[in-house]
Amino acid sequence: MQIISNPISKKKVDGIAAESPGSARDLIELSLHSNHEVAFRAAWILEQIAFNLGPEFQKLVPEFIEAYLNLKNQSCQRHYTKILMCLSLPANIRYQLTNMDLEPVVCVTFQWLIDSDTPVAVRVNCMDILYNLREQHDWIPDELAAQIKFQMRNGSAALQSRGTRVLNRLLKRR
Repeated sequence: MQIISNPISKKKVDGIAAESPGSARDLIELSLHSNHEVAFRAAWILEQIAFNLGPEFQKLVPEFIEAYLNLKNQSCQRHYTKILMCLSLPANIRYQLTNMDLEPVVCVTFQWLIDSDTPVAVRVNCMDILYNLREQHDWIPDELAAQIKFQMRNGSAALQSRGTRVLNRLLKRR
């Protein structure tokens, strides 16, 4: 906790992630911390550890998902959605999210996508997550397409770009 109580650089985050992959469970807990800066730094390091561990992160997926469902800190949401984008890729979902009830994840992800106060970086990640989870429930593709179209009406360049890309992929799948 001491290390993430103060500002840290990207280089330091990468170093901590490389040296302390076993701390991922603690970082999940710290990413829910009431101090938003501590929580943000914990989530940032967790993201690096998750990508470094790859499939080995699987044993932490239940704790990660539980934290995802309870996450309120928008700075942490960005890192969590990046991790879930990777976990939900078709190549990964088979072994990372097997035997999990993903409906709560889908609902929370839609809530973040719809909330205009959610940062754009989180919302565009939500689009990809929901696209990746589209086969979990038959209603997801239509609802996702409708939400993306709505978001794109007055959306930023980043939202327009990602929205167009996800919509095009959705249309190819129909």
